[in-house]
Amino acid sequence: VPQETSADQFKDCVASLTADNGLGFSDADLTAKGKNHNDALHVSIECMGTTLAHVLVDTGSSLNVLPKKALDRLDCEGLILKPRNIMVRAFDGSKRMVHEEVDIPVKVGSHTFGSIFYVMDIRPSYSCLLGRPWIHEDGAVTSTLHQMLKYPVKGKIVTMQGEEEYMVSHLNSFRY
Repeated sequence: VPQETSADQFKDCVASLTADNGLGFSDADLTAKGKNHNDALHVSIECMGTTLAHVLVDTGSSLNVLPKKALDRLDCEGLILKPRNIMVRAFDGSKRMVHEEVDIPVKVGSHTFGSIFYVMDIRPSYSCLLGRPWIHEDGAVTSTLHQMLKYPVKGKIVTMQGEEEYMVSHLNSFRY
């Protein structure tokens, strides 16, 4: 700022500054657990009129994965399933077959996105997986530490909290 700039001019200059799509996280975004967790980021999405909980948001995956069991729960009327016979390597190094590819609209938070999923006959611990293709295509920024994701829509930033992990047990099965 030039030395001869008055306080009023400086105030006007600062007021005109905007941060376009400034996506980031701070300590104010931390959950009640703070940094004391090792949780993956899971969210709920709406897909073809069905809510899918426990959706894994995974920056380590190069695919959006939809297990066949989850596809069977959806109203697939009008969907075009393209046959695919390709092998992919799972996180554990094993090879898995992709059976079909499908473009499905998914509602993540308040916005609906078109997403290409690869249908696999697997039994994972998540209902489906949003990988880098969805994250990058839709400009999302994720944080497992903060247990949230943020993405821009029409110049605004949408923030979506991750789901809490629940442990279900039957106390009568334990001995004291």
